[in-house]
Order: sequence, then C-alpha cells, then structure tokens
Amino acid sequence: MNFIGTQIINTPRLVLRRLKLSDAQAVFSWAGDEDNTQYMSFVAHKDITETQKFLRSVKYGDRTFHWGIILEGKLIGTIGANILNPYTAETGYILHRGYWGQGYTAEALKAVIHYLIADVGFNRVCAGHHPDNPNSGRVMQKAGMVYEGVARGFYRFKNKEFADTPILATTAEDLFGRPKIVLPEALPQGHPLLGGGDGELSYILTSAQSEPDGGLSYDYNLTVDGTKVGHLRLTLGNGQELYYLGHIGYTVEELYRGHGYAERAVRMIMSAAAGAGLNKLIITCNPDNYASIKTIERLGGELIRTADVPKTHYMYKSGERVKRIYVVQL
Repeated sequence: MNFIGTQIINTPRLVLRRLKLSDAQAVFSWAGDEDNTQYMSFVAHKDITETQKFLRSVKYGDRTFHWGIILEGKLIGTIGANILNPYTAETGYILHRGYWGQGYTAEALKAVIHYLIADVGFNRVCAGHHPDNPNSGRVMQKAGMVYEGVARGFYRFKNKEFADTPILATTAEDLFGRPKIVLPEALPQGHPLLGGGDGELSYILTSAQSEPDGGLSYDYNLTVDGTKVGHLRLTLGNGQELYYLGHIGYTVEELYRGHGYAERAVRMIMSAAAGAGLNKLIITCNPDNYASIKTIERLGGELIRTADVPKTHYMYKSGERVKRIYVVQL
C-alpha cells in the first residue's frame, strides 16, 4: 500500500482538491438543502456553523481521502473514501443538485477509483446507495462499478433509519484484467501474440521481457512490405507500474507517419490482448503528444485523468513527469 492521502486529481472537466474552511458557504449550499441531502446519511445542516464544524473535522493525513469537486473554479460537491479494511475503500459523494445529470459525479468517481486502486493500492473500492435512490446506483455503474448485491441494514440514514443497501464495487481485476503471463516459446504457432498483419501492415514479435511488477512485455516491429516503420509494445501486468506505462505503447518513425499505422497496429493487437485476459486497455501518453492523443481518441479511448508520474516510478527516473490516462474497452 502507498498511503498518500488526498492529492490533487485532474479529470477532463474537473479538479479534485482538499477542502478548506473558506469553502463553508459553498458546502452549505448543498449540505443545508433538504432536497439535496434527501438520501444522505446525515441530516441537512441547520446553519453554516454546522458546515464549518464539519470542515474543521476533516483532518488531512496520509490515510484521509476527501476531495472538493471543482468545476471552472467553483466548488460544486465533495467526494471521499473511508478505509474499510487493509484492501478495501468505501466511497461516497454529494453534488449540488444544480449540477445533476451532467456526468460530473461519475467523472469524479471514476478518477477517484483509479487513484485508490492504481496509486494507493486498494484491491477493491465499493459504494452503497439508498434503495430509493436508483439514480446514484446508475452513477456508480457509469463509473465502472459492478452491482454485487444488497447488504441488509448496512447504512443508517438521517441518524434514525437503517436501510437494506445496494452495494457496487470495482476491483483491481476490473481495472487491469487478469492477464495470462505466457512466454512466447509456450505459445502455439500462429498465435496472435507472436505476430500478425492486415495484408499491408504487419507486427512481428522481436522479444519479450519481464516488467518490475512481474508482468511481461511483448515487443514488436511494425513493417510494411518488409520495411520497418515503427514499434509496438503490449504489456501484461497490473498495479502502478503498469498503470503509468499502459498496456499498449507504440512509435512510428517520422518518415512513415500520417498513414494511421499506429491505430491499425493497436486494433490488430486487441484480439491478442483480449485473449490474454484483458477486457480493457490502459493507454497513456504525454499531454503534448497531440498525434498520440488523436490516435487514442480514434480507438475510442476515454480520458480518465491527467496525472503526475509518481517519483517512485521507474518512468520518472527516465524523465517522464505527466501522463494522460485513457481506457479503451475491448
């Protein structure tokens, strides 16, 4: 585990940051609204002094996870997580009702789940919602959480009512898949991990090497009519090492750019990735690599967050500092 507390998280539209006492008026705008807090576990604040008391109670430390949700400089909600056991975190959130229905909560929740699993190291992130509030369950599903069942009498709402609570969760396996680590020599002839092509562009396995997390990277040359035009990498693994590296990496030599070779190569390797136990690909790139960004978007990649590469990551030592984290569904 890597207990790093509440660090800034950047999503496509939002910034998640620590709460401050000066946020009291904004927080009270929803925490003091009975309609906004109808399905929450706490009673609506009667006045702003209750909100100020709440903000003073948030003591940030390496095991505290509590963010304000910022949209264009304005605080519109909060999201946080509690540690249930050494491997599980439980999330909760509230958004000002003036911003409901625009996908902000799911966007924030998805990024927090990635942070808690990939950066902190939890194996499971779960959440529950009031049984009369199915909209919250749909938000969780949009964030990639899977319905697990109903926990009887799990939450106490409004300090008086115990409710049977639908529970949803995301696990590290949901995020990274369950990769099958197979050395090339153990693969049958013709296996897509060994190479393939589309009639013009081919990917040819050149080597396989172990990764620091225990995973395995397959390296390929990209060729057109026998001429090398680039390089492709598929990495099977999990955890923070893989997260910032990505399952897929590619380069196309400058002379051969503009033909869509990178996109075509990734599409060809997708079936091999699925057969190796992945249900999605994590693909990362530098924020200023506009060509790669366009390639990932054409592949259907969803931008989850823009994140600083941890100083403990081996990529940091080679000069990498910031990565855009995308997910492509297989």
